[in-house]
Amino acid sequence: MANLVELRCDDALGLQAQIRRAIVAAIRGGRLAADSPVPSSRILAEHLNVARNTVTVTYRQLIDEGYRFAKQQSGYFVSAGLANPDAIGAETTSSPERGHYNSLLREIAGAHRSALQDALRKRIPAVDFVPVLGGASCWVSGPPWLDARALAREAFEKGVMIEPDDVHFVADAAPMTHFRLGFSSIARARIEPGVQALASLAEAQRSR
Repeated sequence: MANLVELRCDDALGLQAQIRRAIVAAIRGGRLAADSPVPSSRILAEHLNVARNTVTVTYRQLIDEGYRFAKQQSGYFVSAGLANPDAIGAETTSSPERGHYNSLLREIAGAHRSALQDALRKRIPAVDFVPVLGGASCWVSGPPWLDARALAREAFEKGVMIEPDDVHFVADAAPMTHFRLGFSSIARARIEPGVQALASLAEAQRSR
């Protein structure tokens, strides 16, 4: 961890951008392999002598971009999807002849977004979701009977990761029907089967 991130006061980038750049470089360079643990926000913040929120915000961005994923009660790990040739980053770096990096990234991300939104409309019509115009995740609102935390636990057992959204509400009685779906770090062909698995689990919840 000592050599994972080095911050420079003379760098044109801010602290969050420097941390993100270093971690992405470590992943791309193989120093952080797929499924390997990423230092916790507390440990990395203490090591760098920065506010923990600085690291937390950066980690949130890395999750949105598909570089990290959570394991129940185990912390955060490098996404194995980055080794998949159908993942956004892999497609981008392996196809330089297709044009500018950013243009290609938007093209691939757009295809993944469309695949997810089409799958939600087709497989779980009972949910609402915010149309994805950018980023790498989709906010979903389920019917009143849905328990997103229970769904997350059950989906994890099926190999599908979702993030319950109640932690983002300040009210004492936060709604349990919201969750977030990432889509950038998996093969596009796996998106609809993953949504179908969520649909089956949600239907089982309603039947209980």
